[in-house]
Amino acid sequence: MKMWNTLTKALAFFIVFLGICNSVLLTLSVISPHVPIDQGSIVSVLGLFFPIFFIVQIIITSIVGLLKRKVFWFLFFIVIISLPSFSKVYGFNFLSGGDDNIDKAVTVASFNMQFSKPISLLSEAEAEVQTEKFKQELKGHNDIDIMSVQEYGWRSKAIIESSLRYKYTHTIEGKTVGILSRYPIVNSGLVDFKSNIANTCLWADIVLDDDTLRCYSFHLESNRHDGHVPDMITQDGQETKTLSMMIGIVKHYTQFSVKRFSQIQMILNHVSYCDYPILLCGDLNDTPQSYNYKTLVDNYKDAFLEVGKGSGQTIESRVPLLRIDYILGSSDINFIDYKCDASLYSDHYIIKSAFAIGR
Repeated sequence: MKMWNTLTKALAFFIVFLGICNSVLLTLSVISPHVPIDQGSIVSVLGLFFPIFFIVQIIITSIVGLLKRKVFWFLFFIVIISLPSFSKVYGFNFLSGGDDNIDKAVTVASFNMQFSKPISLLSEAEAEVQTEKFKQELKGHNDIDIMSVQEYGWRSKAIIESSLRYKYTHTIEGKTVGILSRYPIVNSGLVDFKSNIANTCLWADIVLDDDTLRCYSFHLESNRHDGHVPDMITQDGQETKTLSMMIGIVKHYTQFSVKRFSQIQMILNHVSYCDYPILLCGDLNDTPQSYNYKTLVDNYKDAFLEVGKGSGQTIESRVPLLRIDYILGSSDINFIDYKCDASLYSDHYIIKSAFAIGR
């Protein structure tokens, strides 16, 4: 009996110790968006794992509460101050819905199509079958008026063109982002990051019924396990995600975050010369617990934060609730709803939001 009591006390001590350690990590991940990248590389990496730290904190706090330890209130306090950060990956807007401008709503979407790589790995006969299924999946999204696409290769382009059939498109040969629209595109161009073909930004001025809107489609610098940006991007072949590669991505995360910050500055500088309502759509390759995300939402509204409900996860990952794809709008964009749908043919989800322009 004495040994059992000793083991119980040791286990309780270990749980409390683990809770305190996790509280420190969680707190650092909460403040990570406020720490400039080049001044806090370790803190910026911790922001990647915020959902894990938060979930662990909930579990440990519950256990410590059952153990009736005084440290419970400290752990609980850390949970409370972390809730605003958690709302960036899990939407609590369940009471929102409906809008006076619903009749004027336009639906915009962003989709990193991953070059439709899951199809490229199949035999010719099976690829044909899955291509038809992908087309049917996309036809379920025929409410999308403006679509921002990334990792948009020849296969993805052919599938989109034969399923959603957009009348107006803006793509550039040798670049793999695009803007597809059912409304007229009257002007367009490129914000050139001078990186590879996959990481770039296109823009288009789109005439809606009563307004002109400028839409940006971006794919910021990707996180790579070896720290090198490849000269060529492979549009075919499997993307392996081993533990060593995940460690490599974490190791070089800050390096690529700095590059993304520079790219964000280029976009914001370009936007500053535009008087139209703005939409920024694409793959940021950074989470809401990042300095880069904060730099954008200091100036633009996040559709998910405005009207998102439930999980905001946008990519399949070992990190739960990982959100790296966004639809952002200027202050005159009123977001009405937000949806996030998994796709069988990309590791990214299709995110879409209805909006109206209000002056």
